[in-house]
Amino acid sequence: MRLRRWGWGWVVIGWGLMGLLPTAPAATGWAQQEAGGEVVIPERTAYVTDVAGVLGPDVEEGLNRGLARVEEEYDTRIYVLTVRLTEPLPIKEYALRVWESWGLDKEDPRERTLIFLVAVEDGQVILSTGRGLEEVLPDERLAEILQGTIVPAFDRGAFGQGIVMGVQEMIRVLAEKEEERASGARPFQPRRLSTVDLLGILLAVVVVTALFWWVNSLA
Repeated sequence: MRLRRWGWGWVVIGWGLMGLLPTAPAATGWAQQEAGGEVVIPERTAYVTDVAGVLGPDVEEGLNRGLARVEEEYDTRIYVLTVRLTEPLPIKEYALRVWESWGLDKEDPRERTLIFLVAVEDGQVILSTGRGLEEVLPDERLAEILQGTIVPAFDRGAFGQGIVMGVQEMIRVLAEKEEERASGARPFQPRRLSTVDLLGILLAVVVVTALFWWVNSLA
């Protein structure tokens, strides 16, 4: 297991599969090249684009439904892309091409998007986040999800399980952050009294004092 980071918003990890890769038709899921040598990035078909063919139809359909709800509830887009190889490009450069080809702006502070890219024959996976997710899904948390959840499943050749469980962990983090935001969870700070509050207290003191003197005058 080899964890690497290339600055903010990039977490990539490698693993050894030792012959556990699923078979697929020749040339399917490879980094396709045009005659001029330009790498062709797969078109985004939905939230999940399984070019490598490692997910079954039911898993892919379920992920697409779940990720649609994530966008609706948390204003966050998680896109899963599987390929067999990214060659001749390193996986980070390939991921950058995905951002550009899919019309996404990684540096936009409003970009709440994560690209979950798996290159099965390269034995590498990368999680690349847009600037808008910097505080919600920091690199440290994504590294924990990769090392603790995703890669152990990939080591067994269980790509569907690793991807689904990884996405579930990301959604759990999003839900926790949303709950914190909605509840306003923060250290207790005494509320400063406004002028109206002070006048109300003063009025109460005046009333109680006047009542006390009135009672005493009747004695």
